[in-house]
Formats: sequence, structure tokens, C-alpha cells
Amino acid sequence: MLEKMEDSDIYMIFHNIIFQGLNSIMLLACISLVLESILFYNKTGDKL
Repeated sequence: MLEKMEDSDIYMIFHNIIFQGLNSIMLLACISLVLESILFYNKTGDKL
């Protein structure tokens, strides 16, 4: 029982790390896309 509990705890820890990592990557991607779109819009606006 103790070994199973430890394995499940380790699995949950890895699962949380991977899930948080994916969420942070998605957040960074969304932020970068928004910033790029704003910069591109500003550049095109200046050209026009």
C-alpha cells in the first residue's frame, strides 16, 4: 500500500508539473501573439 501511494504521489507531482508547464507555454504563446499583433498593427499604422 505504501509503495502504491508513493507511486501515485510521484505520478501526481509529474502530472501537475507537466500540466502547469503546458499552461505556462500556452500563456506565453498567447501573450507573444498578442504583443506581435500589436507591434505589427502599430508598424502598419505608422506606414499608412
